[in-house]
Amino acid sequence: MKDRDSGERRIRDGESGSAALVVAACCAAFDADADAAETVGRDEEVDISGIVAYARRHRVEGLARLGFERMAATPLAAALRDDAARIARDNLLIAVEMKRLDRAFAGAAIDRLFLKGLTLAALCYDAPMAKAGWDIDILVDEASLDQAANLLEHLDYRLVEPDSRAALASWHRRKIESVWAHRRSGLHVELHTRLTPSRSMLPLVGLGSPRQSVDVAGHRFETLADAPLLAYLAAHGASSLWFRLKWPVDFAAFAHHLGPRLETVAREADRLGEGRALRLALAVSNRLFATPVPPSLGSAGDRIDRWMLGAALDQLTGRRSLVEPGETRFGTAPIHLAGCAMPGTARGAWAEALRRTGDALLHRRS
Repeated sequence: MKDRDSGERRIRDGESGSAALVVAACCAAFDADADAAETVGRDEEVDISGIVAYARRHRVEGLARLGFERMAATPLAAALRDDAARIARDNLLIAVEMKRLDRAFAGAAIDRLFLKGLTLAALCYDAPMAKAGWDIDILVDEASLDQAANLLEHLDYRLVEPDSRAALASWHRRKIESVWAHRRSGLHVELHTRLTPSRSMLPLVGLGSPRQSVDVAGHRFETLADAPLLAYLAAHGASSLWFRLKWPVDFAAFAHHLGPRLETVAREADRLGEGRALRLALAVSNRLFATPVPPSLGSAGDRIDRWMLGAALDQLTGRRSLVEPGETRFGTAPIHLAGCAMPGTARGAWAEALRRTGDALLHRRS
């Protein structure tokens, strides 16, 4: 996918060599026409261990290996072979479990949507099993929470977070999901009752949104339709300031999947939620993968937009790209600052700051 102005994927000044190569490989994983083949050849010496470390940190090992294969970068693809095989095996187990869960929820008459994961991969990639994942995200109505929890327990899942069933209802009033683990397989389910930490961020997107049916391993699953899905992917990435490459890769891959419909879908998505989040998603995706930015959403934005873009890119390809935000002192500060700035008003910023403070206190007590 080409940048509208330069015709090439733009590498940011200061972007590490490992990051540049992995980003190029991920682009090749979803865009067969990407001009990535020459990226490897320009460097006489390639830091294979650095590339592997970067791909693992950003959970794109399978996609990177697929892209390196398409770039004819055989040594780099070989270095990620075991990681990619593990991801494919995990995805096969996840696909089987998704089918079991979907049938069980249907049998219990619980309305649900499957989010991200293999449903998104099936839309975006011609090799969906290359996309890394560790859990199954299911959205249900808050009124169905107790029924869904009973069903998961019946299916041999145990509640991990929160650590008490008695706290589940109060937990979901503040958090977007609870975490469940299967007692034998170890597979995880994240049971969602809403899509974003802030209830004001995507007020028009949820279980009642338009949906589409996606085939995963021969079974069809319901997920969000294109416009609410684009809005959700943007909000999901913005909530963590895009600190892991797998999220902008998925966003760019979905935008590429939309093709000429991107502008129409993006305009509709912009009406569904926080416009700043969508602008940031498109700016990050354009900078890394040359995703076209619809003219109606392509303005430079204000100083906050520009700071968010720089902070996100620093976590993705800059000096913070090889460490988890929580591993350094004040490492999560940019994420929280961006979250408070996202609403765009002083009142919204204070409300978000109070929500994040409450969540931190709840997590400390749990």
